[in-house]
Amino acid sequence: MVENCMAGYNSCVFAYGQTGSGKTHTMLGEISELGVKPGPECGMTPRIFEFLIARIRAEEESRRDENLKYNCECSFLEIYNEQITDLLDPSSTNLQLREDTRVGVYVENVTKREVTCVSDIITLLMQGSANRKVSMTHMNHASSRSHSVLTCTLESRWEKGSISNTRFARLNIVDLAGSERQTSSGAEGEKLKEASNINKSLSTLRDSRLTFLLQLVSFYSLHCLQDSLGGNSKTLIIANVSPLLCSSNGTLSTLKFSQRARLIQNNAVVNEDAIGDVRALQHQIHVLKEELAVINLEDVPRTHGALETEEQRKAEVVCHLCKDRESAICELQMLRSQFTKLLQEKENAEECHLRSQRTIKDLSSEVLELKSEIIDKEKGYEARMKELEIDMQEKDCDATASLILWHKEKEVTS
Repeated sequence: MVENCMAGYNSCVFAYGQTGSGKTHTMLGEISELGVKPGPECGMTPRIFEFLIARIRAEEESRRDENLKYNCECSFLEIYNEQITDLLDPSSTNLQLREDTRVGVYVENVTKREVTCVSDIITLLMQGSANRKVSMTHMNHASSRSHSVLTCTLESRWEKGSISNTRFARLNIVDLAGSERQTSSGAEGEKLKEASNINKSLSTLRDSRLTFLLQLVSFYSLHCLQDSLGGNSKTLIIANVSPLLCSSNGTLSTLKFSQRARLIQNNAVVNEDAIGDVRALQHQIHVLKEELAVINLEDVPRTHGALETEEQRKAEVVCHLCKDRESAICELQMLRSQFTKLLQEKENAEECHLRSQRTIKDLSSEVLELKSEIIDKEKGYEARMKELEIDMQEKDCDATASLILWHKEKEVTS
């Protein structure tokens, strides 16, 4: 919530639940034990402002060159029996609601106090809580009988590039009065009237339809929460439940409301003031007009002479560029001729290469045929040699037989 406010978004935190579930303790904590600085028992509100003050100081320090300044103002009011009362000035009762296109719905004539440190907000909380309507019931010995709304208006101003900027945001911290049953609370007389008004303002929250938002903001006493419920705000809802068994019906009702509340769709936008930008631009226009009026007519001839010199210089540049263009065209034509010649040589070389490949292919075929013929002739030669060897062997055998026969005949003759 603090970071959203620093960025310029409206924000809201409110606690919802039945009487005695701890809403006021969650939002404020033990007021009597706050002192000048939040302690372990403090609620969300003191912690929120402790963090907010620290962020403001850190942001102003880091953006000192932009002259960033924050202004934080707080108001504290209660809604009791359909009437709005200023808790910081209890004599101001039955305050009226107003609506502005810039800030939205606001309470007229409410007391606003500037907050610069944590002790300021603690003092404001203690004073406002002391003036709040409380009474004892069977369910809570110090039951809050009213809705309380603590509103913090944060405005920032800074300068950037001689332009002033303004951003503002509003943080609502709401402690709704607890819903209760008459049989459980034991309310009678004036307390019964209080309980009736409380339940009347909260009954729309328990509507099972999504239109409960419109019913709530149309209820006069809670009209100040219009932006926080479905409008220009980022809203956080705290649902408080009681651990007691006798509070089971109230717990169930609170949980159903929480489930329906998740369907809320707000449309938060950054709140920026464009008046500073318009004034800065108007001032800049005025200064430029004054500078234009100061120009003397005697400056015109000198300006004319400067323009003629500039024209001559540009003409010379154009002439040089034309010459360069003609040279470039000639060079381009020469390169094109060389390219055409190289392209023709390439085509001739490719044709010679194809012819060479065809010649090589034909010679390869002839070589293969010659090899085949040589192989065939070699085979015929080998066969003929074998035949001759066989004939020689046969002739040798015949000659040997004839020689042996001759010798035998010779021996017989002898």
